[in-house]
Formats: sequence, C-alpha cells, structure tokens
Amino acid sequence: MARAQTITTEKEALVPVPDHIPVELVVDFDMYNPPGIERDFHLAWVDLRDRCKSDLVWTPHNGGHWIPLKGVIIQKMLADYESFASRIFVLPPSRGAEQRVLPTTINPPEHGPYRALLNRPLSTKSVMAVEPEISKLATEAIDHDPGDLCELAFRSLDEIKDDIVRAPDGVAYWLRHYVSEHEAEQRAMTIAAAVGAGR
Repeated sequence: MARAQTITTEKEALVPVPDHIPVELVVDFDMYNPPGIERDFHLAWVDLRDRCKSDLVWTPHNGGHWIPLKGVIIQKMLADYESFASRIFVLPPSRGAEQRVLPTTINPPEHGPYRALLNRPLSTKSVMAVEPEISKLATEAIDHDPGDLCELAFRSLDEIKDDIVRAPDGVAYWLRHYVSEHEAEQRAMTIAAAVGAGR
C-alpha cells in the first residue's frame, strides 16, 4: 500500500513542445484526467480518437508523450522494443523511472523466461476453463450490488487468479502479494483521477 500513497492529484506543469513535433499533432490531453472523465472514462478516449485527424498525437501533459489512437499503431509500437523500450511504463517519466517491476520493465530477450511462465496459464484455453466460475462470480456480484462494477472487477480477479495461475505454493504466495500491491496502486490511481476530475 505504501507505493500507492505516493500517487498525487497535483496538476503537472506542461512541458514545452519540442521543435520537431508539428503543431497540428499537439493535443491538450491529460490521460489521468481526460475531458469527460466524470461521465465516462472510456468515452473520453473515444472522443479524443474521433476528434483527431491524425492516428498519432503528442501531449505536453505528464512530461510530454505520444498517444497512439489506432490499434495497428499500438501493435507496431509494442512489437518494436528497440524504438519503444519498456524500461519506463508509467508517466511522467520522472515517476516511471522509480518503477522496477519485472517483467514489465525489461525487453526481449531478457523477458523471455518470465513470459514463458505466464503464457500457458494465461492462454485462451486456460482462461476459458475458468470462464464458468468467472460468470458465476460476476452474476452473483451484480445481483448483490449492480452499481459497484469496479469493486467487482478487483474482487473477481482476487478469487480467480489462483485458479488461472496454479502456481506452486511459494510462487503463488509471492504472486498474490505482488498482484495485491498492484491492485492497491490501480485503485489509488482510479481514485486520484476521480478526485482530479472533481476539482
């Protein structure tokens, strides 16, 4: 929980637009507090995509960064680890540099052994095997409290992740600890975004 407490809703200073970036590609968009987040977080991103003429734009928020708006560009970026390294995956970069999460922050071929451990339990076949349990948990949770789908997502993940991973006891303990910390951080980021939107 300690890491989650470092997340802040303070407004970041905008960085100057680099000379090599065309002005028509610059957008005023804060991914942690997008316009319209109070109505629907996902629709806020859809609105950005729909109003931009380019499939790739740049924002001066959060240290300045590119935003790909189409799946084909995202796929190319994820595949080109030499141009788009994984060392920093949280923005702004000053905050992302503090994160040392394996295997998220390493590139091929170093991340290969980690990926091999995850590929089998997270394959389509393995995940589909627990689909009935996921549906059961979702139905029960929605019937109990249909207004709290965010809480449902976190709780369902906690209840099914052991079935999906099926890791040895020692590894399972470590994995539960890591995922719990990650969930706490994601919760804090969601709350931070909501608080920021309300200002």
